[in-house]
Amino acid sequence: GPERILAAAKEHEWIKYVMKIVVNDWMKALFVLVMWPAIPLFFLMESIHQAVRMMLSKCGVIEAPEGTCFFTRFSSICWDQLAAWDWASVLPKSLTAGICYFVLQVGASLGTTIFLSWLAEAIKSWPLVAICGILFAVGLTMFLIPVVPGLPIYLVAGIVVVQRCKADDIPFIYGVSLASALCWVIKLSSNVVLMKFVGDPYADNVQIKMMVGTHTPTMRAAAIVLTTPGFTTPKVAVLVGGPDWPTAVICSMLKVPVCSMLIGISPVLFLIIPVVLAASYTLESGLAQKKGNEDLAAMNSKISTIMMVASGVGQLGSMVVAGMYLQAVKREHEDEFQEERDEDRDVLEAVQEEERDSQVYLQKTAWGLMPCWLKSLLFIGSWAICAMMHIVLAYVTTPFRDFQLTDSICDPEGLRCNPLNIVLFAGWIGIILLGFASLCQAACSIWCRCAAKRELSDSPDSEELLSESDTE
Repeated sequence: GPERILAAAKEHEWIKYVMKIVVNDWMKALFVLVMWPAIPLFFLMESIHQAVRMMLSKCGVIEAPEGTCFFTRFSSICWDQLAAWDWASVLPKSLTAGICYFVLQVGASLGTTIFLSWLAEAIKSWPLVAICGILFAVGLTMFLIPVVPGLPIYLVAGIVVVQRCKADDIPFIYGVSLASALCWVIKLSSNVVLMKFVGDPYADNVQIKMMVGTHTPTMRAAAIVLTTPGFTTPKVAVLVGGPDWPTAVICSMLKVPVCSMLIGISPVLFLIIPVVLAASYTLESGLAQKKGNEDLAAMNSKISTIMMVASGVGQLGSMVVAGMYLQAVKREHEDEFQEERDEDRDVLEAVQEEERDSQVYLQKTAWGLMPCWLKSLLFIGSWAICAMMHIVLAYVTTPFRDFQLTDSICDPEGLRCNPLNIVLFAGWIGIILLGFASLCQAACSIWCRCAAKRELSDSPDSEELLSESDTE
């Protein structure tokens, strides 16, 4: 029956893994971040529902309803579950998630688009060699910034290089090939730079190894995949499907040879080409629209969309394939991964020490120990970050002007040479809410650190631990 199916599902490895993700505090924080307005509305409607049922039961129309005087049985269960949440963990995490969303969605994405649009307009009249040189330098620099995605770099190369080639009477296909090759070289060069100048200096750093998780079964499986000699499908999937910055640094930590890494990541060219084509056809669509050829503009726009979808499907597919191969390696080497390696001993000791400190931190910063002013501040801050989130999502109002890579920053009907003009009135409201939520997050962080530090300084065991660490 259904009970046996549910019991069997709970014992399945993937089901347990998914459930562990679903019920952790980060998922609860994301739920609060998006659904805060709906939570009180839900309980209000359930209260009205229960009141109506109580009245009908007194009139003899229905039997006495289950639940409490205010809530139905279902809403009572929901209320008890919410009350059991660790709000001292959920609310700060919701603030962090909202701030990260704004930084990535607005700061990194929109800010990068404006900068690259300005760059494209500034260098479009330069010689082709100079354009390639400046794009290589800018692209390499931006690849070294973890929060900046590679997609805008591919797009601006597809626009500027192809546009310059067209002005120099170079055929379209050659322009696309040159732009794709330039982006490919930028991608490979950035991985080498990250490996040699970021990964190698910190390859033996315990804190970095702990952050990467070199002792975990997943990373040990990745080490086996990435250190396999030759051009293998699992290696290509992991290198191409992984994010730019962490993948290169992890390769260095796992002592993957540079040549092996370059060979494995080289098929990323097949994901770059559709993006460059999408940018090129977007440019062609804009030019056709200016000439009044609406049919050609619509066709080029459709081709651009298809190319972007193709690139996205390829990137997602490589991530899925990488996950499948890593899971297969973990199953094959399950017994081996359960054994502790000598090179992981210092990392495991650091993890245990961090867990002890984390337990002290959680005990001294529990919800029941927080002062009322801090609890109120966290709730108000979470409401503010939720409001900012819904403003930025732009389904009620428009917070920012629509701005594409093909637009001009000095358009008199657009930004008028001032990047701040991209922010509309609703956007400024969102930024103010973001600032207030950031202050709430900072206040919570300062209080929690002071509370945990007082416990560590007052505890004799902690003093012994600290003195031992100082002696070492």
